[in-house]
Amino acid sequence: MIDNQTGLDHPHTPTANPKAMPPMAKPPELLVLERSRVAPPPGSVGETTLPLTFFDAIWLRGGSVERVFFYRLPHSTSYFVTSILPNLKSSLSLVLPHFYPLAGNIRRSPRDPDGNQYEIHYAEGDGVTLTVAEYDDDFDQLSGSQARDLNSILPLLPQLRHRGAGEGFAAMALQVTIFPDRGVAIGVSIHHAACGGSSSTQFMLSWASTYALSEDTVVGEPPVFDRSLVSDPRGLYSIFYGNYDESDKWMDYPVLSDAVLASFTLKKDQIQRLKELVSISRCSTIVVTYAYIWSCLTKSLEIHKDGDDDDGDGDRMTHLLFPVDCKARLRPPLPETYFGNCLAPCFVDLKVSELIGEEGVVVAARAIADAIKVFVEDPLREAETWLASVESIVNEQPLTVAGSPKFHVYGTDFGWGRPKKVEITSIARTGAVSVAESRDEDGGVEIGVVLPKPLKLFFHSVSSFFSSSRVTVVSELCTRNHNTGTGVTNWRPEAIVSEQTRGIITPALESIEGVALTDAQLKADAQLKDLKAKNYLFQAIDRSILETILCKNTAKDIWDSMKKKYQDDLIFTGTDDFLFQEFKKSMMVEFEMSDLGMMHYFLGMEVVQSTKGIFISQKKYVQEILDRFQMKDCNPVSTPTEFGLKLNKDHEGKKVDSTIYKQIVGSLMYLTATRPDIMYSVSLISRYMENPTEIHLLAAKRILRYLQGTKDFGLFYKKVKIKLQIYRPSLSKLLHL
Repeated sequence: MIDNQTGLDHPHTPTANPKAMPPMAKPPELLVLERSRVAPPPGSVGETTLPLTFFDAIWLRGGSVERVFFYRLPHSTSYFVTSILPNLKSSLSLVLPHFYPLAGNIRRSPRDPDGNQYEIHYAEGDGVTLTVAEYDDDFDQLSGSQARDLNSILPLLPQLRHRGAGEGFAAMALQVTIFPDRGVAIGVSIHHAACGGSSSTQFMLSWASTYALSEDTVVGEPPVFDRSLVSDPRGLYSIFYGNYDESDKWMDYPVLSDAVLASFTLKKDQIQRLKELVSISRCSTIVVTYAYIWSCLTKSLEIHKDGDDDDGDGDRMTHLLFPVDCKARLRPPLPETYFGNCLAPCFVDLKVSELIGEEGVVVAARAIADAIKVFVEDPLREAETWLASVESIVNEQPLTVAGSPKFHVYGTDFGWGRPKKVEITSIARTGAVSVAESRDEDGGVEIGVVLPKPLKLFFHSVSSFFSSSRVTVVSELCTRNHNTGTGVTNWRPEAIVSEQTRGIITPALESIEGVALTDAQLKADAQLKDLKAKNYLFQAIDRSILETILCKNTAKDIWDSMKKKYQDDLIFTGTDDFLFQEFKKSMMVEFEMSDLGMMHYFLGMEVVQSTKGIFISQKKYVQEILDRFQMKDCNPVSTPTEFGLKLNKDHEGKKVDSTIYKQIVGSLMYLTATRPDIMYSVSLISRYMENPTEIHLLAAKRILRYLQGTKDFGLFYKKVKIKLQIYRPSLSKLLHL
């Protein structure tokens, strides 16, 4: 059953002060198309109440868990609304009888004279509020892993509404947001007292599979609702309920206006190296992942605080709080499909100095493993103190964890393919980090964090310089006269950039080896000496970027082992003008550099930057090639390769000068940097450089004739969301994690 309402507002619709906006800036707009109530089919579920257990009651103060699923779906709004939305609603209605508590309300039981017992109440006609909206923000940007403005994502989530006096509040709300011709986002808000992450993802998987199969039968094993399976002989419900007031929330911090959301992935092999580093028995993926996150964030936040790790605050305690699933550990155990909460908090406390030290990850992993070992022996051993323990550390903003790799959220496929991205946005209110399985690799773990905008430097700077998602501005710095001393320098970087973090800063672990350059190595061969010295410069620049831009530290004696003076150019791109200028200033202070300004010409490449984008070409270089090989007056042709041409080794053909032929091929190979249209043809003629014949030379000259008529061709990067993946060998050598 579906009731529709249209023309409604949205509580998260982005607004902006016109006076604060640049003249041409336009904030993204979310247009609510309709708000409907989707209910189970009439007669499928009678009036039912489901009492909250003590596992549920502890989450009455916890608020809602919010997830948003991003899917690529290149359809117009009209097509989606007319062809896809009706089936989404009907499949949702079909699934709701199996998950009827999510269509109900959480309220005080009217049968309890003291009003202390809460329950989930469902009556005929109750349903889930489904909001349908259109959003003109950038789908690819919002569904990426880089640092994104959290307030641009919040409009994708519905709010749980209070039903009115005596009716309590809704257990679940849904929102479908259309990005015309790009994709769709499904936002899910479920009150944590209704169920935990395992049950909520079970619902989403069932809904998605039912829709994908387009049948009248619900896919998935039905959940178990029997509350008698959870006994409470110690009266834990009354302890957790206490003097609860519906306005009382813990770990519900205000969302900062400048917060950013970002995520990164620990790959399977990286997790394995962490396990080897920790070297403890039965070291699980969860243990090393939590340890890694805890150590990394503590280190990063301590560095960012004032740029000095040694601030006399090392004895301060820091806290980790993560949930543990108790279903299989209770006696008797609960069924895996039990619907509701069955989570218990696990507490770990360490000194800040222990976490930010060189053995921080190891210390954290061992402490977490010890806490879990004690916990699993008797999950309810100290249950009476759970709430008090949480309340005692709330004001210290402990690191908490939401989600689990075991939920398999990336398996939520509506028939449109797996989600491009899944985010837990409620971590912005709770101060938690989110964890999920890796989308792209079995055994990997995806980690999401929300940080204030000042810490955006930890994400945005590296992604701008090493993993650019957009090319907007290119600039050039020239390094000069690096005076060096003598001796041996062992460089152990204080921070590394993981290949999968796309901008997350992480402290170096003990297993990462430094780079050592000795006098003997440098003197062994003059050419090798220059190469190593130059490579060391690049490593020094890498380090300076990490420290100066990310950590706000000052590099110390970076050039102690350098013994050569030379010049080199540093080219960088950026998408944030503030960071762009700050980077230039920092590098010019750290190294003796001259700012050559906006790039116009570099190594034969011409760069033209305008308001429409960036055009890169090699027009002058093309003319030089034509002049060099006496082809400046040749007649142009329309294609670089003759149609149907099949080259072979031509053993019987007349030989030509292989030196000239190799020079032509080499010159053309460099030209392919901006001319992908000749890549195939150049690759073809490059096969025959050993013994070229006249037919091979004619094929090479045809490419030159093609260039005669296409000198002005090049690459144009429009100012749109162009993704650019950059691989840096000098950096990858440093990555052990």
